[in-house]
Amino acid sequence: MTQMINKVNSVLKLTRASEFKPKNIQWLWQDWLPRGKLSLLAGPPGTNKTTVSLNFAAIISNAGCFPDRTQCQESGNVVLWSNEDDIEDTLLPRLIAHGANLEKIYFVRAVEDQKTKRPFDPSKDLALLESTIKETGNVHLVILDSAANAVNGDSHNNGTVRKALQPLVDMANEYNLAVLGILHFNKSTETSNPLNRIVGSVGFGSMARLVMVSVIDNDNPDSRLLVRVKSNVGLNGDGFRYSISVKELEEHPGISSIYIKWDESLKGKPEELLGFDPYKEDKSEGTTLRKAKELITDTLSKSTNKSFRASEIETILEENGISIST
Repeated sequence: MTQMINKVNSVLKLTRASEFKPKNIQWLWQDWLPRGKLSLLAGPPGTNKTTVSLNFAAIISNAGCFPDRTQCQESGNVVLWSNEDDIEDTLLPRLIAHGANLEKIYFVRAVEDQKTKRPFDPSKDLALLESTIKETGNVHLVILDSAANAVNGDSHNNGTVRKALQPLVDMANEYNLAVLGILHFNKSTETSNPLNRIVGSVGFGSMARLVMVSVIDNDNPDSRLLVRVKSNVGLNGDGFRYSISVKELEEHPGISSIYIKWDESLKGKPEELLGFDPYKEDKSEGTTLRKAKELITDTLSKSTNKSFRASEIETILEENGISIST
């Protein structure tokens, strides 16, 4: 039974829980890419996040095997938008290197009408993207690189980010497809929490149901780690080690491309794999940095001097146990 409550001229609809039926989460890649949800892949520069996403696109386009050697159950179309890389000399060669079925990969290029043509803007054109996805059909994955461009306004404002991402969440749910947004890390060193390291507001990590992080392996600079740091639809933790290789494209002599080479699977909590606790602040570095800032500000505000020599400030810091590098 549905109950309606009047408030001014609006109507609020309530539906009893007994009228719903439970259902399982559907996955493109079990425990890693949920259908009907927004997921994120974030990390610092140099971890080849875009190339990882292209690897996923290739697997889905031809029903290949994911990094854990499980088979993609059904091939599907992939829609890809990137404002950071050229299609013909970067994205396309990497897709080919990964064995993608190019007939099922669609690049978002431009918005056109009878008179004008302009670049696609995810902060304004998501309704157009949704209608095009509906028309294309059988779309299993949408990749936005970078997802920060979906925000028209202050990307550091939680409310603004949540409002901007809601259409992506709704689109994923409506068409039962996976949306994968790619984001960079900011330059902050005051927290080890990767969700707080994502550029912009914490709203990005909050709206996503699953967040993967790619990092360079501290013990091997040639190796990268892909770790699941948040999942509202399953378990956190575990991951994969991968590296970057180069090969010449067989059907395109003289053209080479990088591609992802997946290595061993990793088991463990995010803090174990990443080498720090991703759910709390880095107490050593964060607290020391804040202490240094407060000490300098306090010293300058209480002094009648118009200026200080750098050496004087350095002495004060050292006397309080703070290194010059901090």
